[in-house]
Amino acid sequence: MSPAARKRKLVRDIAVPLDNIKEEYILISKRVLLANYKKQCEKCKHLTLDTPSLTTRRGAVYKITSECRSCGEKSDMWSSYRFRPNEKYDVNMKLVQFALENNGYKTIQSFEQIMETKILTRTTFFTIAKEIEAHGIADSEIRLREARELVHKYTEQEEPDSPVVKNITVTCDSSWSKRGFVAKCCVVPVVHFETGLVIDYELLSKYYHTCENHKDNEGDWYAAHEPQCQNNFEGSSPAMETEGWLRLWKRSVEKCNFRYTTVISDGDSKAYSAIVNEKVYGEVEITKDECTNHVSKRVGKAIRDYVQEKSKRGEGVGGRKRGSLTQVTIGKIQKYYTYAIIRNQGDREKR
Repeated sequence: MSPAARKRKLVRDIAVPLDNIKEEYILISKRVLLANYKKQCEKCKHLTLDTPSLTTRRGAVYKITSECRSCGEKSDMWSSYRFRPNEKYDVNMKLVQFALENNGYKTIQSFEQIMETKILTRTTFFTIAKEIEAHGIADSEIRLREARELVHKYTEQEEPDSPVVKNITVTCDSSWSKRGFVAKCCVVPVVHFETGLVIDYELLSKYYHTCENHKDNEGDWYAAHEPQCQNNFEGSSPAMETEGWLRLWKRSVEKCNFRYTTVISDGDSKAYSAIVNEKVYGEVEITKDECTNHVSKRVGKAIRDYVQEKSKRGEGVGGRKRGSLTQVTIGKIQKYYTYAIIRNQGDREKR
């Protein structure tokens, strides 16, 4: 071994004091970590980089500074990558995205308390959240445009002589942030029945955190805030679905070149009645079919209501005796009824 090699080995083997290092957890990219361990000094080319220190922080990202023991040259790198110079760091984006899918900024606060570290301030969190939202909206518009083009091609293959504005069959059912008619947010997607592609959606909200924080402010503040306000609905939670349907149907021709002339939904849909009464397509009729799932649910509900009514009169048809309408039996009846419809789709007499 040469003298220079022995010197480098001796320097590497010197124990690093850990007494003054604060106990703190950080998130670090595996690639960055391995690259730092294998990195040689850019000036003297020796593998004599000292234990790295954390200098500057950007959210959950730290600047890692190492100093060469041989020549004193300092080397910097960040604990996470970013794909463009002005873009947020990847680990910060992923943390915020995870929090948004759970309980928002409270998720970050809980994580910080458990790990005994500081990751993201509230301001940084919402700045990144807005950037993620912008990326999400832009990406969803691209996906929706591609889906509409595919549905147009599918319809032209099935009906070569169809007009530019296609009449299609869709399914439409709402998804709520909470159950029990207390939800403050609702998303209403329109799905093409034959391909299963989402071709449009409407997000309704009657709550926006920023508005709630400034509810005592009037005039100039709201005038400046109104263009970006996400509170786009006033009314009861159940009415959100109806409003969502109306917005989607009214813009379907102009935005998508579609008429949703057949809709598959549940049997007691108030939203369907609303678009029929509104005559969104003029004289063009909108018909409704029911999926077997909704039919099955209604059969089960009717039987359970019957059992409950009989029980109130003292004429119990439930219980453990043979032939009773137990919950298991009602479930079987629902399945048999559904199978009968599916297996006899083309035969109206059997159905």
